[in-house]
Amino acid sequence: MSQLSGGVHQGGPYVSRAFYVWSVVSGMLGGLIGIAIVGPARFGEQIEPAMLPPLFLVEALVFGAVAVMYVFYYKMWKALPPAFARTTPGKAIGFLFIPIYNFYWMFKAVWGWTQDFNRYRHERNLGAARAPEGVALAMCILGIIGTAASLLMLAVGEGKLAGILALPNLVLTGIFLWQSATALNAVPAEAREQVLAEHAALAAQKPPVASQGMGITSMVLGIASIVVCYVGLLLGIVAIVLAVVQKRRGRSGYATAGLICGIAGTALWALVIIILVVVLALYR
Repeated sequence: MSQLSGGVHQGGPYVSRAFYVWSVVSGMLGGLIGIAIVGPARFGEQIEPAMLPPLFLVEALVFGAVAVMYVFYYKMWKALPPAFARTTPGKAIGFLFIPIYNFYWMFKAVWGWTQDFNRYRHERNLGAARAPEGVALAMCILGIIGTAASLLMLAVGEGKLAGILALPNLVLTGIFLWQSATALNAVPAEAREQVLAEHAALAAQKPPVASQGMGITSMVLGIASIVVCYVGLLLGIVAIVLAVVQKRRGRSGYATAGLICGIAGTALWALVIIILVVVLALYR
């Protein structure tokens, strides 16, 4: 393959560094500050009705920032040729919505992308900037540590400190977005067009995809099974059944997510119910 030199795209940048960095960092920072001011100090603490509107606003800022960041992640994976990507753009984003499992998957979706991009850059002699592997790994690790520490702070009644613990990871997120956007924008225009052609060729080779209705339903019920008290046991069982049926019809990322969540929800609430039954039997 002939060498593709780096440089400025004739068609403009692939992603806007300023937009993604500013949107994500400012949204998350505003949300964290707002939650620290108006949010509950500990789990289960009642919130005054007057605080609900501002709390909804700051939560909307956080969710909006996360949505923009996930769009960026999708574009990252879409910029990779299928032969160099360990997963598809849809799976990279979809599996991040699976509770608990997403702590593992973020290493694949974020750190894994930097590894795949740098391999693509090297093997095709693109001359583009390297993706920030070290920053991505640190961001994933700090994300888990920060989440666990924030939950611990809320549990012991130090809710105001929970947001502060997320600040180091927020800084890393901004650096990651900036450096990743720089790497993506440095890919030559002809290489970008070649990637689009490879995606189109792969899509043309795939057989017709079976309906994903059961898989999507399975994923929704699986996620609900984890967060809905007690009834989550039944929801989890239904999610598992639907996921198995969908997977027999063909490969489905939705069904895989539903199966994982369904098993987690079923196991969680089965354990809770067993503990309650034992406690009631002993202290009746």
